[in-house]
Amino acid sequence: VEKTCRDLTNSSYNPIEMHIVVSDPEILWGTPVFNGTKIPTETLFDYLEAGETLDSFLSDFPSISRDTAIE
Repeated sequence: VEKTCRDLTNSSYNPIEMHIVVSDPEILWGTPVFNGTKIPTETLFDYLEAGETLDSFLSDFPSISRDTAIE
C-alpha cells in the first residue's frame, strides 16, 4: 500500500516497517534478508522452486509473517 504525504506525517509512521527486505553489509555480507531477521529472501524462493508450499516455509521460519512473505 502506497503511503500518501498525509500518512507519512502521521506520528505512528515508522519507516522501518516499510522495508520488508533489507541489505546490510553487516548482515550476511549484504545478502538481502527479511527485515529484522537473518533469513535470506532467497530461501523463500528456494522453497517455492523446490515445490514446497508457503505454509511449509512459514512453519520452518515462524519469525516471518504471512503478510511479510506475500508482500
